[in-house]
Amino acid sequence: MLTTFIIGGLIIRHIIPHRKPFENRDINIYTAKIEEFHNNLRQHEPEKVQQGDLFYFDPNNLPDEDWQRLGLSERQIAVIKRYEAKGGKFYSGNDLKKMYCIPSNQYDQLEPFIKIDNREYRPSVSIPTEEPSGKINPFPFNPDRLPREQWLKLGLSEKQVDVILKYESKGGKFRRKEDLKKMYVISEQEYKILEPFIEIPADSSSTGTKKPDQEYAEIIPVKESVEINTADSVVWIMLPGIGPSIASRIIKYREKLGGFYSADQLIEVYGMDSVRLNRIKPYLAVDEKRIRKIRINAVEFKELMKHPYFNYATTKAIFEQKNKKGFISGIGELKTIPLMHHDLFNKITPYITTD
Repeated sequence: MLTTFIIGGLIIRHIIPHRKPFENRDINIYTAKIEEFHNNLRQHEPEKVQQGDLFYFDPNNLPDEDWQRLGLSERQIAVIKRYEAKGGKFYSGNDLKKMYCIPSNQYDQLEPFIKIDNREYRPSVSIPTEEPSGKINPFPFNPDRLPREQWLKLGLSEKQVDVILKYESKGGKFRRKEDLKKMYVISEQEYKILEPFIEIPADSSSTGTKKPDQEYAEIIPVKESVEINTADSVVWIMLPGIGPSIASRIIKYREKLGGFYSADQLIEVYGMDSVRLNRIKPYLAVDEKRIRKIRINAVEFKELMKHPYFNYATTKAIFEQKNKKGFISGIGELKTIPLMHHDLFNKITPYITTD
């Protein structure tokens, strides 16, 4: 038995090769490979977002120095400039979001400040705002105070007629053919069909050549104050100097803000200037009770940043303050935040509640 065991052990030892003893190897070889691996990782990491000086901007053909002010790196700017050099344009904020060099957290900072003049960059396609209920059936007509049944006979839809009659009920008038074209519910194609049949008495039309800066200036049929937190586009375009485009931008900006607490805030709307604002201010009224409040102790970080007055740095500072004890006890506590200067505090106060 013992003999068998010894013989078996010798056979196994003969068949299985001896393991070489562990050699003392240079650890620096592995250190160099690990460092090379980390370097490769760093090359593929997204750049850290720099906190820039946020301001309203149009990303189309924006100078390099303005991109730098916004916090973009030279590499990011180079990518954007190559995109533009090949004919690329930004038609909306989402187009900037699609740039692979802009990380999502950086876009979230920039998005509230993007203001693109779509009149210049909009693709040359005509998209009617409201389709007619059927074919247009033109006949000679005066659009001013035209009865509902006549509008419908012309081929307009119920919705289109409702908008036109609402415009007239608030004092709107058609003094020239072009006034019908300004109604946002009338598509360009529909107006081209109707225009030869529009008959407006001579005493209703304006005389003289209108200068470009006088567009819409003759439309001042407002009989009562326009409450800027509830007025729709039909009401806005009745004000002097306000056309359909700027009326639409006012409403969109109002929605982002949560309402206006002062008519002076309208100057922040893209396309609004002081001359135009001063012309319409006598007709404006503000109901601050209409403002949509932000519950600062319940709002999410990204949700707060969607408001035009809260950029990334301000939002971060507010949340750091809130996290110290779990809540903001009162509006005045925000004054203690280092980034909260006097003007910013006054701007955001109407929109915040600690309830």
